[in-house]
Amino acid sequence: MRLALLFPLLFAAAAPTAAEEAKDTNVFAHWSVPDLQSAEKELLAQKKDPATKSLGNYGNHTTALAHRESDGKAEVHEKKNDYFVVQSGEATLVTGGTVIDDKPGENGEHTGTGIKDGAETVLKPGDVVHIPAGMPHQLKIKKGAAFTYFVIKVEIPAKP
Repeated sequence: MRLALLFPLLFAAAAPTAAEEAKDTNVFAHWSVPDLQSAEKELLAQKKDPATKSLGNYGNHTTALAHRESDGKAEVHEKKNDYFVVQSGEATLVTGGTVIDDKPGENGEHTGTGIKDGAETVLKPGDVVHIPAGMPHQLKIKKGAAFTYFVIKVEIPAKP
């Protein structure tokens, strides 16, 4: 089951909203099944891998639709939790373990070439995952396959 089928009343149109531009935290947003399908078609038309379409920036969290047809880099977000809701396709999510060739970037973002000793979880349409800040993770896509997912990134509060 797709995100929009699970949560049809939670999310305004997939087009950029005033909330996205103003980073307004008090704005209602709704993405219908046709909205998300249209956004996915836009991502496919870009012929980029990965392709991402921002759906909103709400202060401490952002929403986007992402599509990939090949493995992603290993990642660690020191200050953000990730939530994925699978829209279409299948991928293997590797979590935990140690990032290989860890390269720290700006704002606590790390990337690497892979993950050693991580746990693998196969993701399918309708699956929802939470990846806590600080946890290594990497999406792996089978050759010739495609994977589209709704992403919510939530910044964790700074510790006093």
